[in-house]
Amino acid sequence: MRFFVLFFAFCTSVYGNHDWNGYHWNPSNLNLVVKDKTTSNLYNVTDVMNDWNNLNTPVHLEVSSTNPNIEVSEAFNPRWLGLARIYIEDGHITQGEVKLNTKLLKKYYGLPEAKHVLCQEVGHVIGLDHNRDGPSDGEGDDTCMNDVGYLGEYTTPNNHDEDTLNQLYNHTHDTTSGSTTTTTTTTTSPKPCHKNPNHPLCSGQNAWYTIHVTWFDPNKYGIYPDEVINEQECDSLATTLRYNVLLLTFVMVTACLL
Repeated sequence: MRFFVLFFAFCTSVYGNHDWNGYHWNPSNLNLVVKDKTTSNLYNVTDVMNDWNNLNTPVHLEVSSTNPNIEVSEAFNPRWLGLARIYIEDGHITQGEVKLNTKLLKKYYGLPEAKHVLCQEVGHVIGLDHNRDGPSDGEGDDTCMNDVGYLGEYTTPNNHDEDTLNQLYNHTHDTTSGSTTTTTTTTTSPKPCHKNPNHPLCSGQNAWYTIHVTWFDPNKYGIYPDEVINEQECDSLATTLRYNVLLLTFVMVTACLL
């Protein structure tokens, strides 16, 4: 996956674009509902959605718990600070997930870095890849979509993100017959995968795609990866011990009753 992302970033820099392989939501409905499932005070999900809404694009993000298209939640992994997942169905994104690594962001970073990661993950979910172009082509990389050495410095999207989103979404689905072109909107009935993408029936072109945000660099903070991994192992061990204690208690009580 890292090879694919790096290769694609190279290709997009040539064309001054940084969409994520052309993945996009159906242009007929770009009022996307975002469910905020975070509990940490590191994140202001509404604030970040407003940063994206302030761009002049057809995409509008509304924070609500009713019929969400995108969910923002917290997770832990010793290797990344956040990731985004999109579900592709019938050629369009139909569902998105943002995962934020609160444990690492809180322990080794702070509010600016957390906002940067959240902003970038949302950008991925609506169709953007990383922006590492630099200012040489007239479009700056001072955006949260830049993941190379600017973590926490650029916490909002920029005009280049706006241009890329407009290229993705300012189009119609045309059906041409002879010399007459008519614009049509195609709607399909929801499939089982639409609500449960992890179901075994979900296969073929309907699938989850994951793109990582910023890789955690433990050496920057004078620690080793094993120390971070041990945190996860410690949590897992605690869960196992609690299970074993409950099991032992059940066995002892059963033995006494017998």
